[in-house]
Amino acid sequence: MLMGAGLKGQHDVVEGPTVPAATDSTYRLPMPATPEGAYRFMTYNLRYAGASDGPNAWDQRFLYLIDQIQRMKPDVLGTQEGLYRQLMDIEGFVASDSLHRLACSRAGLAPETQSLAEVYHWVGVGRDSGDSRGEHTAIFYRRNRFSCLYSETFWLGKHSQEPSVAYDAALPRIATLALLKDLSSGRTLCVLNTHFDHVGAKARAKAAKQLWAVVQRYQKFGYAVVLMGDLNLVPEEAPIRFLASHMQEAWESTQWHYTGSPWGQPIHGTFNAFQYGKPHERRIDYVFATRDWTVLKHGIIPESTGGLYPSDHFPVLVDLMLGR
Repeated sequence: MLMGAGLKGQHDVVEGPTVPAATDSTYRLPMPATPEGAYRFMTYNLRYAGASDGPNAWDQRFLYLIDQIQRMKPDVLGTQEGLYRQLMDIEGFVASDSLHRLACSRAGLAPETQSLAEVYHWVGVGRDSGDSRGEHTAIFYRRNRFSCLYSETFWLGKHSQEPSVAYDAALPRIATLALLKDLSSGRTLCVLNTHFDHVGAKARAKAAKQLWAVVQRYQKFGYAVVLMGDLNLVPEEAPIRFLASHMQEAWESTQWHYTGSPWGQPIHGTFNAFQYGKPHERRIDYVFATRDWTVLKHGIIPESTGGLYPSDHFPVLVDLMLGR
């Protein structure tokens, strides 16, 4: 683990938590299985557990978030903002059906008949000191499909190997990289997961170029690369356009989208600020893929239970197939 000077634990709160609308709306998005031979990637900003979120606190909502992961069955899951205990909750409870049954019981829904238990392991370190402290950009992977050959976490900025705050950023920002070997095909994938700063425009622009340089380096080694995360940018902004000019931005690269809404109108944004019943159009969470992938489907998953969301972001789910 990397060690460095301790940095005060902080968080990029832009909009404070709100009390959800008085409603009993519960919504689940029907989700088909991953197509044969494809990989399912999910990026999910968990909302860190240290916040004073009232009814939206981690201990109140984590069973619904874990239930989502179990039902969506991503092969690879990139999380942002997760503290160590949140990541261990996910690793431990996703391996059991007990929370799925409890979540369905509380939501008044019938549980799945087949087992949803999956064994995931995760890699990554916290951004504050390069150990278990602070928020992580963790990468979870299914143990029955992959082995992790190599992983590292680096900081976004000039001092990539030590905890640091770069340019005009408000907080230290990191990315985690994992080389995942498919146990069936023997093919190794390169996965990057990150969380850009919410304040620093220069920091975000530099981060996009830094990550593209990493992608290029692993492409030269022959790896198919997937980059995902919360980039705190909408699609029209320059760093997103820069990445989309070099890689496939999953939303733009397919005509097939999983989408829906508890109140009927499809949701196209990914940041919800725990505000139930409002249209959400701010799309700031992304999956990018190099040109050796085919983007099959892209999904924004706006599920709710009793008018509560599992996080202040909706998860983004993308099915990818190697080859054109």
